[in-house]
Amino acid sequence: KLMLGSFSLRPLRTQRLPNKEPSWRISKRHASTQVATKTFSKPSASPQPEALFLQQIRNGFLSSEEILKNYEELLITSNVNAMMLNATLNVLRDEKRFTNLLECYHRSYAAGVQPNLQTFQLAIGACLQTQSLPDLKTIHSHIQESSHRTDQKTLSNLLFTYLELQQYDSLDTILKDSDTKAKREIWETVFHMYPNQPNKLQKCYDAMTQSGARPGPEHFIPVMHGWRLTQSLPKVEQMEEVLKKDQVLREDVGCLAALMWAYFDSREGASGLRIFEGLLKMGTPPVEVWNHCLGGLSRNRRPQDVSDVFKHMLKLQVEPDFYTLMIMVNQARHNKDVQAGKAAAHMIAQSQIANVKANYVRLQDTVMQMYLELGCIEEGSAIFMNLHKSNHVNSASVTTLLRALSGNTNVSWPQFQTWFERLQKEKVHIDASMYMGLISAFTRRKWSDGLLYLKECINKSAYQHQEALVGHLLDSFIECDMKAASASFQEMMPRWSKHNFFWNSIIRTLSKAGNLDAIFHSFTEMRQHGLNPNYIAFLHLISATQQAGSLNHAQQILPLLDQSTCRNDGKVISALVTLFAQLDDPVSMTRIFNTCDHSQLETTAWNALISGFHKLGNLDQAMNIFHEMQKNKIMMNAITLQTVLKVLKKMGNLDEGRKIHELISNNPAIPRDLAVLNSLMDMYFECGEQEAALRIFEDLRKDRVPRIDSWNIFLKGIASDARVSWNAIKDLLEDMKKGGVVPDSWTWNGLYKARKSLKGPELEEISKRLEELPQTTRGHTRYVRPGFVLG
Repeated sequence: KLMLGSFSLRPLRTQRLPNKEPSWRISKRHASTQVATKTFSKPSASPQPEALFLQQIRNGFLSSEEILKNYEELLITSNVNAMMLNATLNVLRDEKRFTNLLECYHRSYAAGVQPNLQTFQLAIGACLQTQSLPDLKTIHSHIQESSHRTDQKTLSNLLFTYLELQQYDSLDTILKDSDTKAKREIWETVFHMYPNQPNKLQKCYDAMTQSGARPGPEHFIPVMHGWRLTQSLPKVEQMEEVLKKDQVLREDVGCLAALMWAYFDSREGASGLRIFEGLLKMGTPPVEVWNHCLGGLSRNRRPQDVSDVFKHMLKLQVEPDFYTLMIMVNQARHNKDVQAGKAAAHMIAQSQIANVKANYVRLQDTVMQMYLELGCIEEGSAIFMNLHKSNHVNSASVTTLLRALSGNTNVSWPQFQTWFERLQKEKVHIDASMYMGLISAFTRRKWSDGLLYLKECINKSAYQHQEALVGHLLDSFIECDMKAASASFQEMMPRWSKHNFFWNSIIRTLSKAGNLDAIFHSFTEMRQHGLNPNYIAFLHLISATQQAGSLNHAQQILPLLDQSTCRNDGKVISALVTLFAQLDDPVSMTRIFNTCDHSQLETTAWNALISGFHKLGNLDQAMNIFHEMQKNKIMMNAITLQTVLKVLKKMGNLDEGRKIHELISNNPAIPRDLAVLNSLMDMYFECGEQEAALRIFEDLRKDRVPRIDSWNIFLKGIASDARVSWNAIKDLLEDMKKGGVVPDSWTWNGLYKARKSLKGPELEEISKRLEELPQTTRGHTRYVRPGFVLG
């Protein structure tokens, strides 16, 4: 501690001597002035620069700039060693200042500092980050001149960096001083640096071959696993050719197993089976190879081959392990083969896997699922009860059993009730998610008695206060039995009358029945219970009003909305605007727009307002709303722009259309959606600005293949020009077909409308094409799948 000099030092405690006071004790005479009789003198020896510099870095009080400055001063004034250099480089690496790191390395090397292994590692890593090939070559030369030129870790990193920079010409010089064994180990290290990256692994393999190093199984197998993951059959076949030319690879079980696995995962079951047969000629392969073969054949849907290979495995007295039996059970499940499943279950019971508790439980659970899925309720339930008695049942097992019992059409409600009561008697835990699943299953099967039974079970359980569960139960009553729903509402009213979800279910029931007056009365009752109707209640009310088509009831919604917290909710505003647009009531739409807080409206609500006024033909009001949307800086989406462009197309307002085009081009936050570009092109054609429309279509062809809707708009716009001949349009149709897009009814109807006013001879040909179309597609009242490309 004395060597630290300028740093604050804690005085060392002196040894207490007999009959002598310690040197640091304060004298009684000078107690008032607090002066010590004896004090330590400062150390005469100055601290070593290396220790002081390293301590500064360890304390972390200095920035990287100050550390680099201090290091450069030391580099000029005193001797600097590799430890000081590495400490500086580590600081620069941690702050990702890789360029400064390389500069510091080069200055230090020029000053005579001898780098060690850690120095080279740091410098090579910086070259990789900066992608600097000249620096890497310089460091490479320094390594060759040093005593570390045969260090495998350094050479592996150097080799890896050259490969990352795609410099394959320098690989020979890296390993020239290494023997054959070292070369293979260095390449193996590099291969492990590319996990599951087949393209880079293949380049490594090729580079290794070209460098004169002979690849072994440890290099071949990672490449095969990489191509297996990508399911690239041509690459797998290419690697098989490589394997055939190398005797070491050809006789290695691991290489052949990796090749077989790659073929199976590439959906080439026949080739995988061929490789497996070759393995059998070399001797009996281990159980892992059998598992890969069985699993691959199962994935390739070759049940007979799976059965034959498994029989051959037993014939050769290869003991099946956990994975073998799991494959066979799942194979029986997928093929719905009860006999094969029972045989696998018998083998599990007789095997040594029963001694391994975890594996045995997993297998029994899978067998139970297989039995239940195949309709063998008795066998599956027996396994479940055995697992339950040994405390090995988990929630997934219970869910599987309940799903199988409730989903099996051969199981009636009384039978299910018997099983469920048996589970309760055995104290099998049923959680909330299981109750939710049972409610859904009972709803599908219209088991109203079952729902009433579940209601009683839930009321006795710890989940009786879960809103989601009770709400789901009430919704299911509505789907199955309205009378039961009404009775349940009356029963639950005292407990749940102060919860919104309960009233939402009531309103949904009344909405389904079309009883609008009762829904309005429910809103009044909610307020009497101190509740504020939420957006779900309003959406049910709007939906019921829309189905009834009642303008009077629709207008009654507005006062309710003004009193609620949903008056600025985007979903409610959108639904209301759509309702009034359908009922042809622009006055109410304007009232909604004027009374709501514009800054709080969501984009969907603005879109609904613009679309609603567009449908009613009030185009000026639609544009006013769009300008107000821009004024409030509301983020517009593709639907906004499409709707506005339709409005401008009807208005023939080219100037506003150009502003929208400029907005789309200059604002990266606005999506360049294909439907928006189509609407923009359509607007330009309608306003007579053909050149702008053509530029949009040409840009589309450069960026992507135009879809059918783009072609239809383009062809209709071009065909409307009397200067364009029919032959030119036919040439465009041929270009369309060459791009894989087949003309549909919209194409020919658009061409017919465009050329009808010209009364040319081509009308007969277009009419003939329309007659050839199926009867259902000639009228095309709506575009069911916009942009669908045949072929």
